[in-house]
Amino acid sequence: MAPEVLQGKYTKQADLWSVGVIAYMLLSSQMPFYGRKRRETIEKIMAGEYNLKGRGWRRISEQGKAFISNLLVVNPGERATAEEALSASW
Repeated sequence: MAPEVLQGKYTKQADLWSVGVIAYMLLSSQMPFYGRKRRETIEKIMAGEYNLKGRGWRRISEQGKAFISNLLVVNPGERATAEEALSASW
């Protein structure tokens, strides 16, 4: 869930967050936000705490990483719009 959804505010930008999460999972076969307990996962989501490092990310292009990074932005006003995501070089 997008940070704003966890705060009870759903906007169309939440869907762009979801696209970022799905792209992350498709490229890495991992979840971007994971905690042993639900609270840990929520804290990571709210902080935007994920990484694009590790062996699996070496083969991913910088454009692919930028695509994800532009979508997994905590502040929905700073997150890429649908138009920006569609026009991304990746």
